[in-house]
Amino acid sequence: MKKFITYLGWTVLFGVILYIGHQIQVNLREVGNSTYNLVPYAVFFTCFPVLVGILLRASKWVKEIKEGSRWTFNVPKFLGICLPALYITFVPLVALTSFGQYIFFYSELASLANTNITTITGLIGGYVLLDCIRKK
Repeated sequence: MKKFITYLGWTVLFGVILYIGHQIQVNLREVGNSTYNLVPYAVFFTCFPVLVGILLRASKWVKEIKEGSRWTFNVPKFLGICLPALYITFVPLVALTSFGQYIFFYSELASLANTNITTITGLIGGYVLLDCIRKK
């Protein structure tokens, strides 16, 4: 019964964060449409999936912290999975800056802005980022 309550608590917390995130995104889109400044909306749309990915891994990470042991950082997993996923996620946001012209595969990746691909890669990047920090 204790595990059920724990899982239910994480589910409710996850649902509340998703609901609040959706409300913030809708408000930022409305403000952006009225002020013609879509940068805050783009920043939130890019960063929120990464936060959700971190949240998906957080329950297991908290459990690992409670066990208490030596911590390591999985560099190959970070370089092989997390970094490319976060690159794809953040390229549309960086494309809004003056550095956009120096990005590898700029024209292909800039078209991914506000698509499911950047959302999914943000979730993967956030999850794997927290997963790279592990106990030994």
